[in-house]
Amino acid sequence: MKKALTIGTLLIVGGAAAAAPYMIGAHVEKEYHNQLEQMLAKTGQSPGIQFQIDRYERSYRTSMAYISMTVDTKELQQPPAPGMPTIPESISITMKSEIEHGPLISGAPSPLTIAKFVSTFELSDEFKEIERFYFKDKPFFTDTAYLEKDGTSTSVMVIPPYHGPSHDQSATIKWDGLSGTTSANWLDLSSKMDFSTPLLQVTIGDMNVTMKAASASSDNWFSPQDIALGKISAGISELNISGPGPAGLQTGMTLSNLRVDGAADQDGTLINVFQEIGFEQLQVDTEQFKNGVIRIELNNLDALSINKLQQTIQTQTNSLGPNTDPALVTNMMLSELQAALPELLKHSPELLISKIGVENGDGVIAGRLKFALQPTEQFNPDMGLLAMIPLLNIELDLSAPIATVTTLANSMADDQVRAQLAAQQQVMEEQEIKQQSQMVAQQMLQMGLQQHFIQQNGEDFTVRLRFKNGELLLNGQPSEQLINMLMGAAVPSSGA
Repeated sequence: MKKALTIGTLLIVGGAAAAAPYMIGAHVEKEYHNQLEQMLAKTGQSPGIQFQIDRYERSYRTSMAYISMTVDTKELQQPPAPGMPTIPESISITMKSEIEHGPLISGAPSPLTIAKFVSTFELSDEFKEIERFYFKDKPFFTDTAYLEKDGTSTSVMVIPPYHGPSHDQSATIKWDGLSGTTSANWLDLSSKMDFSTPLLQVTIGDMNVTMKAASASSDNWFSPQDIALGKISAGISELNISGPGPAGLQTGMTLSNLRVDGAADQDGTLINVFQEIGFEQLQVDTEQFKNGVIRIELNNLDALSINKLQQTIQTQTNSLGPNTDPALVTNMMLSELQAALPELLKHSPELLISKIGVENGDGVIAGRLKFALQPTEQFNPDMGLLAMIPLLNIELDLSAPIATVTTLANSMADDQVRAQLAAQQQVMEEQEIKQQSQMVAQQMLQMGLQQHFIQQNGEDFTVRLRFKNGELLLNGQPSEQLINMLMGAAVPSSGA
């Protein structure tokens, strides 16, 4: 009896073990579909872009999955330049994933690993030949991911290196490859990513482009309102471009320590977003700039209103046909935005360029811009966007070295003098044009100082503008003249 029970138990255990890969494969397939559905539900599909699982072929120990992204390019269609190929009406990219089901996954980082994904791009025959030229028997991109029982995953992505001529023999390439890692959670679609590439150098005749030590990282998640949040940073140690200029002389540009940082976070129901771009040094031929930076912020965006707006636009977009006039789509989006403004205005959203600056040989150019909307519950969207003007709160501060502004004024005056000479069919010696331009430039600057458009502060010219409650102050002085100038430029004169 005991022997029979033992044999029965072994058969049951053996049968369960034998069935495990197939059962796990069924679970992985279900999660694979769920992940795509969740992603599309949270982010929506942009007009003209479609994601879909083309097919999923499951067997006992392995499966094959094919997911494609199709981009409608009809809006980009233009007569091609001579010698350039015509853009197809749609572009489709397919990613193929070979999936190994647990248990006993090869190279698994954990005993709880339930699946291994090896993903590559499926290329047409034409592009496969190009891929073989550069990487022989290796795919140009491979991502190897491991899915754990708790829904987390880790992956390693690789693009192999290549040194040699381009496939069409038009260039020489030095590419040290790309490597990166990702970690994600299939349950909430949060993810982290890091990648880097040491060197890319492309030489075409006398032209050379070199990028050294490029890297990027991101940390992303979704808010309870399905708003994409997170952080991203990227950088390039050095970017160098050199080649023959218009006059046949060698020209060049070197950009050192370029960095890009951005983030979107949520405080309660309010979302704040920023992006900052900076560099240490930019050399363009003989011109040199240092410590360049610009930081742009969007603050006090209501998550509930944005989520509702996204869903409404997505529903409206899905109801439109594939050949809908792009202008109609744009007008629809603007209409929905206008309808959402009353809710958005309750929290005083603002656009802020909190800092912008760069150093040149003359000194420091710096600025700041605030563009905010005062909170109100009285805004009527039927009155149109012009009804927002009394709600505007604008602050602008600029400063630049006098020498830099003078150089700019001389250039503008030179263009003006030459245009007048051409219109009057007159000829003037270059030295006379230079003297005339400098005189016009000085008149422009003096007029700006007299009318308080600019102020002199030590070695700098400065501008300070404030607009609030319908009142405009320029450098501390009411400026009805500037308002009349702006209104005159905005309203076209009617013909007789």
